[in-house]
Amino acid sequence: NIVASGKNACTLHYVTNNADIVDGDLVLIDAGAEFGGYAGDISRTFPANGRFSNAQKDVYEAVLDVNQTIIATLRAGISYSFVSDLAVKLITEKLMELKLLSGSLEENIAKLSYRRFYMHGIGHWLGLDVHDVGGRLNADGTSITLKENMCMTVEPGIYIPDDDDIPQALRGIGVRIEDNVIITSDGAEEYTREAPKTVHEIEALYGVYA
Repeated sequence: NIVASGKNACTLHYVTNNADIVDGDLVLIDAGAEFGGYAGDISRTFPANGRFSNAQKDVYEAVLDVNQTIIATLRAGISYSFVSDLAVKLITEKLMELKLLSGSLEENIAKLSYRRFYMHGIGHWLGLDVHDVGGRLNADGTSITLKENMCMTVEPGIYIPDDDDIPQALRGIGVRIEDNVIITSDGAEEYTREAPKTVHEIEALYGVYA
């Protein structure tokens, strides 16, 4: 399990888990769990003080939009590479909207410029292990096709380093939103949907709207 706050959330596998959480931080929790011999893996990111700053909200809602779009796209019969490529395209567009990347969409994808801020895949298989067996390619090197009852994570993220060339308000913001889905014939069933993930849902838990 990972519990990372502030800029530590930009470290993908931050496992020291000993830094103080301070007012104004975002907290990223990535938790694996098992039930009945089967594994799940869920990530949520939330403000330590209960309210997102404007910059945190912008980044969070960018990641959430990608999360929801990918889940809505999944279904049996499409290739994993299509899903992965779509995630890269959507995240790169969000990075450009946040003014973290300049130039054309095609150029940023071709040069892998997005990987400074999104350095992992869109998901992994779930089953008897949190990272279950199986690759994303067939033996001939072609992308596998999603089939009914496959279980996988959908976990887009944006991780913004605390670097001098980054706008001050965005430095050190790390957001990942990870859900678990089962592929169906005409979509995907999101079985982590009860865990709040919209800005309104999260801030409501803190009584912001009470």
